[in-house]
Amino acid sequence: MKRTPFLLLIIAAIMIPVIGCSDDDNNPEFVEYINPITNNPVNTIDWLMKKKEEAKDWFVLDPVTGTTPIYEQNGWQDIIWGAYIKSYTYEEQDYYEVRYGGLNMKGGLKFGTLNFQCDIYDSQGNVCYSIIGGDAGGSLPGYEHLSDFWNIATFKSLLWEYKLKY
Repeated sequence: MKRTPFLLLIIAAIMIPVIGCSDDDNNPEFVEYINPITNNPVNTIDWLMKKKEEAKDWFVLDPVTGTTPIYEQNGWQDIIWGAYIKSYTYEEQDYYEVRYGGLNMKGGLKFGTLNFQCDIYDSQGNVCYSIIGGDAGGSLPGYEHLSDFWNIATFKSLLWEYKLKY
């Protein structure tokens, strides 16, 4: 009976690596989602297909470290990095949001400063509104009516997403 605590200590020491903390954060991988809707603009509009590839290329994983350049540069390990393209309508016109950088916080926090780039395009591929670095945004000349885009436009669909999965 006196050996029982010692035996339990040995079993616990052996089990710690088996049930210990996951190192999934060291093995990130990107997953891609393409909305299966018929005639998805990401698959049919040339300039939007190009924007998708540009956003995707921004997240090339370093084969040695397994991280993206933005991840290493900022050391923001609590951010889910990625890109997406969403469609909106406003006054019967189609608009597309192309965003890349920080998409969300891994910890589920609702508020946080995320480093991201975002552009709103009209259906012809003209930039209407831009956010740079996640905090400085503005409408371009001729598109001042979109200065409050997310409050006036109607969200239609997530067309494409590319993000880190841990």
